[in-house]
Amino acid sequence: MPISLPIRRTILAAGVMLTAMLVLWWSLWLMASAQYRAFVDDWVAARRADGYRINYDIHGTSGFPRRVILHFTNLAWQSPDAITIRADEMTISAVPWRWRDFENGSGENTRIS
Repeated sequence: MPISLPIRRTILAAGVMLTAMLVLWWSLWLMASAQYRAFVDDWVAARRADGYRINYDIHGTSGFPRRVILHFTNLAWQSPDAITIRADEMTISAVPWRWRDFENGSGENTRIS
């Protein structure tokens, strides 16, 4: 038995709304990830102004849909007191609406000297 026209319209409308919501959330997530990257870049610039030597490569951004995760490689961090931290890889993640509450993780090859 074929599906009636009102039911088809309801299913189509629900599909269009779901698609629109996903596109909207994806767009908001992209904006949030750019803001988080800018937040981290500003923080690093402030630490460099304090005398820290910080170098890293950005490997990418992930975490959609719930988190923003920045992936760093070749991280080298030296304090003004010459304490050095090196990591082959490191991640920093946060929920888009709470930038100051973040989690970090480093790979197995992290050295402090």
